[in-house]
Amino acid sequence: MTDLRTRLREADRMAAPDLWPHILTREPRGEPPPRFPWGQAATIAFAVGVAALAVLVLIRVLP
Repeated sequence: MTDLRTRLREADRMAAPDLWPHILTREPRGEPPPRFPWGQAATIAFAVGVAALAVLVLIRVLP
């Protein structure tokens, strides 16, 4: 545990860059690209299929 504390103590001594002036002058990124609803629906359908397959396997394995 002392080795971890020593490493963290060294990290506390490191100087961090001052990013606040850069943050104040940065331009907003803008709107994210639109998401396709079919991709989310396909992901949900895949997750439901995997869950159903797991239930079927459990029903066959467990007496």
